[in-house]
Amino acid sequence: MTQGANGANHRVQVDYHQMFFAPFDTHPVMTRAQNARLLNISSDGTSLFVSTGCASGTVVLRLKLLTEPPGDLDQCMEGWEIGAEDDFLLTTNLHLGAPTVNMTDPLVVTPSSPGPHRVRVLARGRAEHYDQFVGDSGEEYEVIFWPVESARSRVDAGDDGIGL
Repeated sequence: MTQGANGANHRVQVDYHQMFFAPFDTHPVMTRAQNARLLNISSDGTSLFVSTGCASGTVVLRLKLLTEPPGDLDQCMEGWEIGAEDDFLLTTNLHLGAPTVNMTDPLVVTPSSPGPHRVRVLARGRAEHYDQFVGDSGEEYEVIFWPVESARSRVDAGDDGIGL
């Protein structure tokens, strides 16, 4: 990660129930079918979306770029309401963005070794201000990337009442 300390909390603006991580020359669009799932990969595989509870507002985001797996998702759910992880081909820097939000100093994810990665998203507080426009949503997210050698299937854990 080139901006912001690995593991530090960042207050970020989200819009249209989402934030995304995408290459700098890409402005992805999440499909309606993906909307309620916490973690979504774009159809072209270049970007990933994190679905938020609030329609628009500020959330707390913690990013981690690891070199080793953090343990099974089910074992890492303490304190979180919902989690998801999936494979993602991370070959270039990704910037954090949101529809209609101009992030003047975006967070950047820089892979230490480009190639296949696993991405995990953990969340809490998504149901508190669901579908509302708020200043501070109270929502918290942790997004973790780590390199992998072989593909695994998607894993979901927990339930915050919004749906997968």
